[in-house]
Amino acid sequence: MYKLPRNVVDRIGSTSLVALRKIAPPNGARILMKLESENPTGSVKDRMALAMIEAAEADGRLKPGGSVDEYTGGSTGVSLWLVCSVKGSPLHIVTSDAFSQEKLDHMTILGAKLQIVPSDSGRMTEKLTRDLIEAARVITEKTGAYWTDQLNNQYQTSSIKLTRFLQKRLWLWRFGWLGKKASSRVLPLAQMSSPLCDWLNNWDLPRQLSASCVIQV
Repeated sequence: MYKLPRNVVDRIGSTSLVALRKIAPPNGARILMKLESENPTGSVKDRMALAMIEAAEADGRLKPGGSVDEYTGGSTGVSLWLVCSVKGSPLHIVTSDAFSQEKLDHMTILGAKLQIVPSDSGRMTEKLTRDLIEAARVITEKTGAYWTDQLNNQYQTSSIKLTRFLQKRLWLWRFGWLGKKASSRVLPLAQMSSPLCDWLNNWDLPRQLSASCVIQV
């Protein structure tokens, strides 16, 4: 019998695996795509957000109802809002006018409290990154909020659980879109020939796709 999830957070992960049958080289590795767009916000960032929050709950850094703080351009902020709203934790977001207005509006509409750090003519610079980090640090210091600090959080690369039949050598390929640029990287779960890695990393990604790809060799 199908078990209904308790809430939307329970829908994070357990995304479908789909075999890629048309683009896999003949007699080559088996390539399975894990559809991360099935996560509630349509992003693999949901996994990261849930992993960081649950780890902080488990070790006491985040108390029930405690506030959460993060600097983000938007994608992580939306995923954190999803998790924090279910768990009853207010969310403070440090962001900038260098990021798209649509992402800022999205986080605002969802109920996150935004602090906008002004940019230099809308440009993303090293100084702006430092300013975002410092603003998040100050909020944490003043409010006692739990700062997820995604770039330095060991739980932000939470593993994807693979079904039991995948028992051979595996590589995991994660990809998606960051603004106007494709983000793609191969993570070595085991050894695999570099030509296939290069081919995957240079594939012309569909614009709206968010997925992970498992290569079985």
